[in-house]
Order: sequence, then C-alpha cells, then structure tokens
Amino acid sequence: MNYTKCALAGLLAVIIVFVALPMSALVVSTVLVVLAGVLSAAIASMGFDPPHWHVPASPFYWLALIAVFGAGFYWQFRRMSRQPR
Repeated sequence: MNYTKCALAGLLAVIIVFVALPMSALVVSTVLVVLAGVLSAAIASMGFDPPHWHVPASPFYWLALIAVFGAGFYWQFRRMSRQPR
C-alpha cells in the first residue's frame, strides 16, 4: 500500500509539473497579452485548431518526466517511512 501511495504522489508531481504549470503560464501570458492590447482585430479573430496530442520523442523530455516522477515518489516514500507505526 505504501508503494501505491508513493507512485500516486509521483504521478501527481508529473501532472503538476508537465500539465498544471504550463497551462497556468499559458493563461497568465494570454491575459497579459490581451490586457496590454497587443492583439489587433485581425489577430483576435483568428481561429484555432483542436489540440493535437503527440508523444514527444526528445530524450530530455523522458528524462525530465522520470526525474519528476522519481522525486515525487522518493519524497512520499521518505515522508511515510518517518511516520511512527
């Protein structure tokens, strides 16, 4: 059960680092651009395609993903091993 909780903590760390942080940065940058008035009427009326899901082939991406998962797993594992039983 401890390893399951640690694995879930690792997955949560991956979701936070690779999904939540980039999405929040995108929202903040979009709001700043709109508030600054940089978008003209021609750019503002541009359409967008639905997102295309792909698996990045970069080894750096996979190393970063494994490092973030390992850090979350290790953090939770150390935290649970220090608790009195």
